[in-house]
Formats: sequence, structure tokens, C-alpha cells
Amino acid sequence: CATAKVKIEVTGDSASTPTITANNDPEYTVPAGGMVDILSNDRVNGDPVSPSQLTITIVNKGGLPDLIIDPASGKLKVPDTASAGGPYEVTYRICLSPAGTPCDEAKAIIKVSGAPRRIEAKDDDLGRIPNAVNYTSTHTVFSKGVDTLEGVSGVLKPGEDVILVPGTAPHADISMDTATGKITIKAGTPAGQYEYQYTICEKNNQDNCSNTATVRFEVKASAITANDDKVWKVGTKGGLTPSILNNDILNGKTGLSQSDVEIGVPQGETNDVVHFKMNEDGRIKVEEGLNPGPYTYHYVIKDKANENVYDTAKVTIEIVSFAAADDEFTEINNQDQPKTIEESVLKNDELDG
Repeated sequence: CATAKVKIEVTGDSASTPTITANNDPEYTVPAGGMVDILSNDRVNGDPVSPSQLTITIVNKGGLPDLIIDPASGKLKVPDTASAGGPYEVTYRICLSPAGTPCDEAKAIIKVSGAPRRIEAKDDDLGRIPNAVNYTSTHTVFSKGVDTLEGVSGVLKPGEDVILVPGTAPHADISMDTATGKITIKAGTPAGQYEYQYTICEKNNQDNCSNTATVRFEVKASAITANDDKVWKVGTKGGLTPSILNNDILNGKTGLSQSDVEIGVPQGETNDVVHFKMNEDGRIKVEEGLNPGPYTYHYVIKDKANENVYDTAKVTIEIVSFAAADDEFTEINNQDQPKTIEESVLKNDELDG
């Protein structure tokens, strides 16, 4: 046998030297208070950069006063007080941290569109929800307490108008769908009062976000839930309300009919039976003669399969001097012959009584 030695010499020429590249950015249009991501196309050793790798400085603000670097994200932050204007040609420098070298510079062109659009999230009350089955709310966080974004009419569309950002779920079996704004409660979720917070951010300016809103609901250990109804407006000449059963729940079914439940008056409650007459299908006929103002009607629903399963709720009916009332017609349908209803839908509608 024999032995030998291998001698290896590492020289400075062959040791790796880090590289950094700052690339010019396209033109950005942002509102006052908005952010500009200048690092998305910059590289360290050919790889995308992270703000934690760098020291970032503004070399030239391009005439945009109070422009700063957001330390958490590495983005340029336009001041909240900025007026609409531009373009501003901003020069920035990135250096590898902590060595401070190598460095490179690039430019970003910014236009300021003015103040951000007003955005508001409003608290929601989803009422009572049974825990006997998996349940997904019919209302959304956008439609119950109506959230708003300046310039958008109607109910906001998640993913199109805004981005929904849920807070921490109040229970592992409760979730908020960011695509729809609906809340799902799994069967067996413990009964009790729950609060679920969320915010919304403008889709095209995700730095523009709302206040924090709260969704409140009660989970019930019951197969039946009668939910309070929204305020229904009826004119002084009387009219017919929607059905009180539309938002009630039995065995996971939302929206009941007279074949599912019986409707009555809760023990200990009284209603004005002269002016309010409950139909079997859950609609309330309001008679003429009431003064303008709010009136409360209490009701109980009982499962037809088991009258010991029941729940109570109430509806508020507001008598107003201007209203369009629901219409009800009875006609014989002959499939071979079209039928024209002679009665006008305007007959029971009102203007100032």
C-alpha cells in the first residue's frame, strides 16, 4: 500500500460574488395613501428579492413630497395627503443587507389619483341558526348589513368589487367563505352567541380597506328556528305582506310552507287581530285604518310532524303613506288558451294615502 496527499488551494477569484439587479418599473397610478411594489421585478443572484435581504433608500422623490419606504413590505408609500398629480419619476436604490454592497438603482413612475374611495363594512345580524345539520347562511356579510364602496351601487361583489378578509373564526366548525360572504356552521357546533369579524378591501387598491365589522348570530341546539323578519312597509289602505316563513328553518330547510309547520300566537303574546290577519301560508293581510307607524306581530311555528318542536319570532310592519302592495289574483289556467288578468297591479298601490 501507499499513501499520498492532495493539496487544494481556494483563491479569491473562484469564490462566489453576490449580484443584485434593480429593474425599472412600469408606470403606476395609485390613490393618496396607496402603495407601489417596486421590488417585484428586482433580483438577488437571479432570484426574486425579499425586503428582509435589502436596505432600500429613495435617491430622488421626483417631486412627490413625503414619499417613504414602508419598512414591512419594502413598498413605496404615497402620503395620505397627496393631491392628484404626476407623473413623478422616483429613483430608488437597493443594497444587499447587512453588508451594504453590492447596490443597484432603478426608477418607478408614479401618478397620484387623489383620495382613496370611501369604503365601509357594516355589522350584520344573521339571527338564530340551528346546529342539527350543516347550515350555510342565505344572507351574506355584504347583503345583511349592506357594505358600501364609493361609486358602486347595489350589493358589493366579492372578487369583483372588493376582497373579503375574514378575522379569526370564533369556532373551528364555523367558517366564512371569501368567495361569497356566506357563513357555514357545521352540525354539532356548540350552542351559544357568536361574533365573527371581517374587513373588506377595494379589489383594485388592496391597501384601501374598511373598518372592522362584526357578524353576530346565535347557534341553537334545535331542529327548528323562527327568525325575526325585516321591516315590511304597507300603505294606509292595507295590503299583503310576504310570508313570515321565508327565512324560517326546519331540519336544515330554509324557507318553509304550510305543509311543514303550523302558525300560531306565542303564549303570553297578543296581536291586533282586527287589522292583522295571518294566512295559512304565512302572509299577513293588513286591513285599512291604521295610523302610520311601526307595529309588531308575534308568531310561533310548530313542526307538523312533532308539535313539541317549535320556536317563536316577530315581524315589524310599518304603515306608511306611500307603498306598493303585493297583489293576489285567482284565475283558472287553461293551457290551451291564454288568459289576460284584467285587474291592474296598481289598484292597491298608494301615493300619499
